[in-house]
Amino acid sequence: MAGFRPQAVLLELSVPRHDGREVARLLREQAGAAGLLLVALTEDGGGRHRLLAGEAGFDSVLVTPADPESLRRALAGG
Repeated sequence: MAGFRPQAVLLELSVPRHDGREVARLLREQAGAAGLLLVALTEDGGGRHRLLAGEAGFDSVLVTPADPESLRRALAGG
């Protein structure tokens, strides 16, 4: 998978044994990550999760379950 270069990645912020914010930071540090769209998914849409997601380099945050229109907008970069 070394050559795999996605255009967008959806990451859950709170997954057992993993941290979506750390994964986002690692993705942003990768060579070739310019232009990568990162969308955070969270059950908690409060300000703290949005702040943490922004600090980790996410482009947008969606509260799960995300409706199709919100997902479409996030993937369009808005």
